[in-house]
Amino acid sequence: MDPVSEPSNPVTYIRKALGISRAEIARRTGCGYGMLAHVELGYDPQIAGSVLDALEILGLPRDDAQRMYVEWRETFRQDPATAAG
Repeated sequence: MDPVSEPSNPVTYIRKALGISRAEIARRTGCGYGMLAHVELGYDPQIAGSVLDALEILGLPRDDAQRMYVEWRETFRQDPATAAG
C-alpha cells in the first residue's frame, strides 16, 4: 500500500483504503478506539506507539504513518478546511 502524496491523516487513509471503520481498526489491531480518534482528529502532535503499531498491522509502515501525520497536521493547523482527508 503506497501512502498518498498529498497530506493525509494516516488513520483516515488506511480506513478509506481498506473500507473499514475506526471501530473495525480497533477490533482488528487491539488499539484503543479513543487513541485512534485522537489521531484522526489531530489532537496529538505525534502518533502514539500503539496507533503506529495498529497502522503497521494494517500495512502502513510506521515511518510513513508518522510522516503523513506530521504533514497532514501541519496543513490542518494552517487551514482546517483543506485538511479534511
